[in-house]
Amino acid sequence: MKKVNQRSSSPRSSRATLGSLAPVGIGLLLAIVLISLACNLPTALGLKMPGSATATPPMSLQEALAVPPRDDRPEILKQMGYPDAFRIIFEDLGSQTVRREEWSYFDEQTRFDFIDGTLVDTARIVPTPNGTIFASYYDPSAFQAYMTLGQVQALFPDQKLLQVDAAQAGVSGGLVVAGNQILMGFDQGQLVYVETLVLTPEGKS
Repeated sequence: MKKVNQRSSSPRSSRATLGSLAPVGIGLLLAIVLISLACNLPTALGLKMPGSATATPPMSLQEALAVPPRDDRPEILKQMGYPDAFRIIFEDLGSQTVRREEWSYFDEQTRFDFIDGTLVDTARIVPTPNGTIFASYYDPSAFQAYMTLGQVQALFPDQKLLQVDAAQAGVSGGLVVAGNQILMGFDQGQLVYVETLVLTPEGKS
């Protein structure tokens, strides 16, 4: 079941049909995926979730990799559940693959940034409009580095995924796959990017 933002402070009804909702910046997000694929994702972590603002200077990649390995995500999942929206980027650094994540919880106005599971930054984000539908039914841990298209399709047995050949945008070997409130980017047949989207009532995005 979709999680709907229902803040009582809004004078309008919090209920909305899917027909009256639109993805936040879906065209822009598609462009981000294509650009990220073309650039081999060197600076994609700098692309923030809409409405985000960093509360403290984030830890650099070098600093994060120097921290003894630990996984802070299970405790956050235990306390807060699946994120309302998230972004995952798999970055190839030669002999090492780095997993970068942003998890957003809009009611709590908080975003958590991770590198290889280690919490490296916490940012304050603006709340979404009343009636927003979150994508909190997706589990970030289901997506692993360099999954094939077939492996990813197996995660969505009840969805018909839309595939867009990124070669049309000049990105050789790139593929964008869109599902229900989710975008995924593939490079040379391997998963490198995942982003879930919130749906906001028209006129409130």
